[in-house]
Amino acid sequence: MIEQLAKYLSSEFPGVQGFSARNLWRMRAFYQAYPKAPEFLPQAVAETGTEPSLPAQITLSPWGHLITLIEKVKVPVVRQWYAQAALEYRWFGAILVHQIESRLYDRHGNAVTNFTHTLYRPPVLSPQATLLCRD
Repeated sequence: MIEQLAKYLSSEFPGVQGFSARNLWRMRAFYQAYPKAPEFLPQAVAETGTEPSLPAQITLSPWGHLITLIEKVKVPVVRQWYAQAALEYRWFGAILVHQIESRLYDRHGNAVTNFTHTLYRPPVLSPQATLLCRD
């Protein structure tokens, strides 16, 4: 059905791009990944002066970022973490792919240290030092 719809849309809108079967499959995958994303109107943010929620911010991301997240990260919680990190650190598409492929989510906050053995007095310093280096 998607292939037929792509042919139909291409014939109905000959000068418009973006209705290939591949892109329609990606649109479907986006809908399945974010079915309950709130409607987002850019002017509403300007009127209210508030920051949009994460799903709304994700819709502001480049289409390539969204496709990368949907195709490479299958677990929704992990996908949301990468989306938030990409927005926060302003990753380019290649950086996002690199971080996903290098499994940054799995490594995040797991730096190997000797703080528990060397910073034992006072004992509260060891967790603080670990948190400092993690961030």
